[in-house]
Amino acid sequence: MEKTVTIKCRDMIEALGLNNLPAEEKDSLVSQMSDIVSSKIILKVMETINGEEANELNGYLESGLMGKVDSFLNEKVPNFSNIIQTELNNLQEEMLKKIGA
Repeated sequence: MEKTVTIKCRDMIEALGLNNLPAEEKDSLVSQMSDIVSSKIILKVMETINGEEANELNGYLESGLMGKVDSFLNEKVPNFSNIIQTELNNLQEEMLKKIGA
């Protein structure tokens, strides 16, 4: 999930016309955007899974087992790719409003 979100956030920087930012600023912005989107994705996922599954997912997250997180999400959340895209779209809309585009 993280890799996908990071790639999409980099693409979003380009789509928003922010390519001229210095590399360090772009990297920082991508990192912040990825963190926001990832957090929102996890919150949405938590709304769709049961308590036992939530505990399992939290265990993977706390242990930093991102491969397990990805496998879990793809297996247990049938609309996972839609959740990712929705949260990315929401972030892009928020950013467009803030930059006045």
